[in-house]
Amino acid sequence: AYSVYGPRTLLVVAVPAGSSSSRAAAAPAPAGEAAANGHQHNQQQQCTADQPQQQQKVADAFDVLEFVLSDKRWHLRPAHTKIGGKNNIAPANIRAAAGNAAYQALLNKWITSGAKLRYSGGMVPDVHHILAKGGGVFCNPKSPTAPAKLRLLYECAPLALIIEAAGGVSHDGQGSILDLKLEDTGARSIIALGSQQMVEQCLEAMRGA
Repeated sequence: AYSVYGPRTLLVVAVPAGSSSSRAAAAPAPAGEAAANGHQHNQQQQCTADQPQQQQKVADAFDVLEFVLSDKRWHLRPAHTKIGGKNNIAPANIRAAAGNAAYQALLNKWITSGAKLRYSGGMVPDVHHILAKGGGVFCNPKSPTAPAKLRLLYECAPLALIIEAAGGVSHDGQGSILDLKLEDTGARSIIALGSQQMVEQCLEAMRGA
């Protein structure tokens, strides 16, 4: 789970599929919304049909729900949050590009291809933007002089679960973040997470140092 504080304060959680909260979120929407959501769901199914088996299992086992704080109460939004194939990018730890040639090449590729930069400097708002906009990638590799900074237990793993539950993928260059064995509560990790095709573009950079 994570929260975003602001004019519209949000809480986003991954809950087991079929739970009472999940069933409430799946309640029938008004006709216009139902048609729009149905069209979006068909597109999202197509985007995630070939994703790795583990991520699909996580997406099947969990639903991602979003609550908004209004009048001092949390209100559940009726639609589930899913990830599609948008090309929004949030490249973090850019200093690593100086010692990670693959990351530098990836940044140049994104710039020349016109990818939409949506980097705020914070992991949670950047990941939430991926959910809110229906796709994109948060990429945080490392280099010999710019090591991994994000904590596996408190930052990488929780957000990886949200992203995979929403139909996206997470990766550390070797596999899913959720496959990493936690041996130290202070352990840190590199991470790329978001739309499958966007994360795949990051893999060489994730292995580049």
